[in-house]
Amino acid sequence: MTENIKKLVAISSSSIAHALVAIEERLVVEQLVGHLLSLKNGFYAFESALLVRPLSSTNVPSGVIEWNDPSGWKSKFDADLSTETFFAEDVFGEQFSIREKGIVKFNPETGEIVPFAEDIEEWAQKLLKDYAFQTGQSIAHSWQAKHGPLANGCRLAPKVPFVIGGEYMVSNLVSMEDIELVKFNAQIANQITNLSDGSTVKIDLLD
Repeated sequence: MTENIKKLVAISSSSIAHALVAIEERLVVEQLVGHLLSLKNGFYAFESALLVRPLSSTNVPSGVIEWNDPSGWKSKFDADLSTETFFAEDVFGEQFSIREKGIVKFNPETGEIVPFAEDIEEWAQKLLKDYAFQTGQSIAHSWQAKHGPLANGCRLAPKVPFVIGGEYMVSNLVSMEDIELVKFNAQIANQITNLSDGSTVKIDLLD
């Protein structure tokens, strides 16, 4: 069934990339993502809160193939992310990864990976059912009403990280390029891994 995928694509922006890459590269991702990117090769939805990456793009935002380069931002995390295929993200840069059996959501601020959906159709269904929460659309709407549209490839970053008490409020958010945000979050996640709730931490951010 593809009913929810088609609904999501129908309400989304125009394609981010207009040409698909060579078939041998395309199949690597399509065997997991199904025909989502064949319907529309990357798009924004829910007032830019959701970003679905195109299959391949050297422009902003990066394509799935480029974004998942093992030598890129993934290498900044102590956690092993080499087997994940991140193809979409919410407005705060939390990543959706599709596996052979299901879709998970990765919080780059904490390094936590949690199950999200059994397949791409259920993933689309859950987003459509509760997009305000699942993609951050409600706060994305409020932030953009005050500051203007998010620039291409940018996400909303907390001035005070959420994991140490930062609030989900417009006043605590700034626009940041997705690649810079995920690298910034890696510095936090690597320092708090294995700490119990309530521990006192010192976030030592690097240049």
